[in-house]
Amino acid sequence: MKTHAGVDLHQRFCYLTAMNASGKIFRQGQAVNEGEALRAWLRQLPGARSYYQGLRQRKPAQVARIALARKLLTVVWALLHHGVCFDEELLIRG
Repeated sequence: MKTHAGVDLHQRFCYLTAMNASGKIFRQGQAVNEGEALRAWLRQLPGARSYYQGLRQRKPAQVARIALARKLLTVVWALLHHGVCFDEELLIRG
């Protein structure tokens, strides 16, 4: 089953949607954008931190944040799609 996921980022909330290939939404929700909570969570993922820091050396902070968010969304999609466990080495390698 092919699935698609999307994140619609706003100033205070982000809205998350997952749908199947025919466009039927099967999971939808929202989360509060709490900068400190997100930073604390990311500090627990050394792979995400090193990926962001590597980008930050070459790109502005906002571009690096968007790239990291897209990377994490891609990782979540892959985990759900393939039914495997998270492997931080894959995040570090890119």
